[in-house]
This record gives sequence, structure tokens and C-alpha cells, in this order.
Amino acid sequence: MRRSIVAVCTFAAISALTGFCEAQERSWYYCSTTHSFYPYTQRCAIPWRTVRPYQPQPLVGAPRQLQQPQPPETVSPPQLVPNGAQQAQQDQQAARQKEQADAAVLAQVLAKREAYQHERAIEKAKSHGYELIPNVKDLILDSKELAFEGGKIQISGIFKKAAENNGMLYGSPLDVYSDDDNYVPVLTDDAQRDLREYLMDYACEAESGCAVEVGGHMTKCKHINALLADASPVPCSHMEVQIIYRPGD
Repeated sequence: MRRSIVAVCTFAAISALTGFCEAQERSWYYCSTTHSFYPYTQRCAIPWRTVRPYQPQPLVGAPRQLQQPQPPETVSPPQLVPNGAQQAQQDQQAARQKEQADAAVLAQVLAKREAYQHERAIEKAKSHGYELIPNVKDLILDSKELAFEGGKIQISGIFKKAAENNGMLYGSPLDVYSDDDNYVPVLTDDAQRDLREYLMDYACEAESGCAVEVGGHMTKCKHINALLADASPVPCSHMEVQIIYRPGD
């Protein structure tokens, strides 16, 4: 019996790397993943398991149960305080961004107001019997029929003054520069005073002409080109009013 105890103590002492052995107070640590004991296995992926039925005192140098490492604490980087020049630059950039945002909002407001006023002006013209013609091309195609009926129309386009009381109505600035027959002759002597004043502007006499949105009636008149003065009358438009929104409309 004594030999057994001595042998066990000797084996435990060699295994634990210590010169002392108390067989009744020691525990063996077993790693289930490697199927071996400490210290032959220095590390174990799972907690070590004791082989004694009672709670032992740990051997000197015996490993403790491995714990999952805790993640390091997240530390926010220090906030850098800008110097005077940097702060001024940031303030200028913020002011520019605010100015751009305010300008975009204002542009949207003005666009909505303009669209509303335009719609109200068209509706008012319709209530006075002016038929909306989508574009000058349609006016050219339907000009004979409209002139025969004496139809009241409202139309938008580019007006280019040709003489004191007449001119040409084009569909776009490109049509003006192309100098072709894509226009409708226009008479302005029956127009209201504010429209005649508007058509006296230099822009309407310039090569590119001026934008107009007007109401009038279709009729037949002599060709505005002096070289074709003896030609048969052609459909033309008598401008009467501007299709614009006014307070109270």
C-alpha cells in the first residue's frame, strides 16, 4: 500500500513539476478534446475537467479554465478642435451651402407661382372665347380653316417685328434663324396698348425676336413681304391681348 502511495506521489510530482506531493489533496486536470492530462497538454480549447470527485486545491502551475477574451473597449477618437483659420473656412462653407439651399427653395417657389399664374391666364383667355393652340406648327397647319371661321385663338411663340404694325410669329428661335416659311404673319395695330408697348421693345426687333403669349383672331391679309404685295391674301393673326396673369384674375 505504501509503495502505491509513493509511486502515485512520485508520478504526480513529476507531472506537476513540484517536489511535494499530497495525494489526497491533489486533482488531475483532463482535456477532453486532446484526451490527455496537464501538464502533457498545456492548453485546452474547452474548460479543464477535474478527475477527483471532490473540490481539490489547484496544483502549483496548474492551468485555470480558459476564458473567452473580452473585446477591447471601444474608445472614440478625440475630437480635434479646429484652429481659427479652419473654423473660418468651415463657417464660410456652411454659409455657402445655406445660401445655395435657400436659392433652390426660392427657385422652386417662383417656378410654382409662375406655373400657377400661367394656368390662370390660360383659363381666363378660354373664358373669353380664345381657343388654345398648342404650338405655331399647328397654327400653320390649321390657319386656313381658322381664318375662314375667324376663330379666336391663344398662342405662344417667337415674334419678330418686320414693319411698324406687323411681324412674323415663329415656333422657336431656331425657326427664326432658319429664315424659312415656318411662321404666321401677324398684325398688331388692333392690339391693346400694353401689348403694343411690349412689342416696341428692342428685343422684338432683334434677329432672335422676343417670346410672346397672346390672344387674337385669325383672318386673311396681304403678304407682309413687299415683293409679294400683289399675291393673294394669306391667313394671318391679329394680335389683341397678352395672355398673362394680373392681380384679380
